[in-house]
Amino acid sequence: MLGGSLVSKKVMNKNKEWFDAVESGSLTTRMSSDISLIQDGINENAGYVLQYITTFLGGFALALIRDWRLALVVLSISPLLVASAGFMGVSVSKWTDKVQEAFAEAGAVATEVFSSMRTVMAFNAQEREIDRYSSKLGTGFKAG
Repeated sequence: MLGGSLVSKKVMNKNKEWFDAVESGSLTTRMSSDISLIQDGINENAGYVLQYITTFLGGFALALIRDWRLALVVLSISPLLVASAGFMGVSVSKWTDKVQEAFAEAGAVATEVFSSMRTVMAFNAQEREIDRYSSKLGTGFKAG
């Protein structure tokens, strides 16, 4: 529960202007989405990273045993592989941020509408709110 209390403390210590800038449901939607991504990353990717590192080291050791010239070829290509993996990581990170932001906005619209459903019904604004939610979702799907 330490993590939950730390997050609560950080959110409660924000300035009033921050709460004006952030939509009401955006925070909870973003937090649940981020937590889900972290869980997925820890569960699957940690094993993959370990597997890939041991495969690379094993292959390099095998190359040293079989033919040292082959090991030099692998060693000379390694910086290129690391650079391309880094570029891909940065690109995916930017893409993920855009998608998460768009879906956080859609979640904020849904939370706002559901929390004030009587008002929406009173003004017969169901179609307008559905269109607003759909446009936010469409932005997320276009970004992803």
